[in-house]
Amino acid sequence: MGGSPYPALSRPADQPNNTPPSNDLRIARAQEPQQEAKMNVSTKEKLPQYYHPNPTAIKTRTISNRLLPTIILFSVLLSLPIFLFFHYTWNQPHSIHPTNPFPSTNPLPSNSFRHPHDAHIDDALPKLGDLIPSKDTLKGGTIMPKMANATAKAELGRATWKFMHTMTARFPENPTPDEREALKAFIYLFSRLYPCGDCARHFQELLKQYPPQTSSRNVASLHLCSLHNLVNERLGKPEYNCTSLLENYDCGCGHDEKEAGKKPNESFLSNVPLMTPAF
Repeated sequence: MGGSPYPALSRPADQPNNTPPSNDLRIARAQEPQQEAKMNVSTKEKLPQYYHPNPTAIKTRTISNRLLPTIILFSVLLSLPIFLFFHYTWNQPHSIHPTNPFPSTNPLPSNSFRHPHDAHIDDALPKLGDLIPSKDTLKGGTIMPKMANATAKAELGRATWKFMHTMTARFPENPTPDEREALKAFIYLFSRLYPCGDCARHFQELLKQYPPQTSSRNVASLHLCSLHNLVNERLGKPEYNCTSLLENYDCGCGHDEKEAGKKPNESFLSNVPLMTPAF
């Protein structure tokens, strides 16, 4: 019998297949999870990446935004005085002489660049009498402390007497009221500011009994010499000859023309009476 006359019947689609899978099919099924994982990774890599800023950077940016107006205001306030300074400095000559379009040809410098002791502007300076301190300042107590070093005290005393005697020897013979007041104020201030405090107190006690005499050069020199002898008496030193002040305290300066005709050996203190206490 050669073959069946009936065609072979196929298995329905919903009928389960009990035939065991082949090896290739099992390998394909085992590789499916790995392929799905690779697809997920590649999908994640293609997703857009969002930037999350650092909190420190956000804080720094906020501080910068707050300080920016303050920095601008400070720059304006700093540049304004500089601008005004250069503006008025450059325009100062034109403001002083606004009606003169041409520069001055005067060879003399302006008053703002002259020395304070220039003879051309002496009249504009205040007189010394206007600058003398008040009586409370002149006759106040001593300021300096006691000087304990005896050697330094002796050297200071010798230098001070030389200065004082030279000053009174150069004082004008006929001083003006302003010059007399200047010498008197100097002596009182000297008694307050002398570096030796205890010496200054003793000198002030002498000035209370014998106030400064400033009517002439002779009187001022003899008054200071008498004070010198009173100090020497307190210290146990010999008396100083007041008639030889010019010889001992000559500053080497040129004398006045009015005194050039006097005899060189004539002392201006020869006929001056000694001072009396001011009781």
